[in-house]
Amino acid sequence: MESVIAPEIVQLYALNIPAYTIRAKVRELFEKNSNVSDPEAVDILLLKGYQEFQEVMSLILLLYRDGRNGADEVFEIGEDF
Repeated sequence: MESVIAPEIVQLYALNIPAYTIRAKVRELFEKNSNVSDPEAVDILLLKGYQEFQEVMSLILLLYRDGRNGADEVFEIGEDF
């Protein structure tokens, strides 16, 4: 099933980056902790991930309102995407 969140983020904030770039960065961060199997540790990582998502979205909105492309700065998007 295709994720609909990344395209919505791109459209909502009028970003000039493709949705797959956002998906790739999120997947990279998710896979960083793929070796964790302790249920309590997984719960903590999920909570931290949700908090970080909220902070990133707030930062993108703040930068967007300031007239800058927040996603480029937040995701440190380079030429590899």
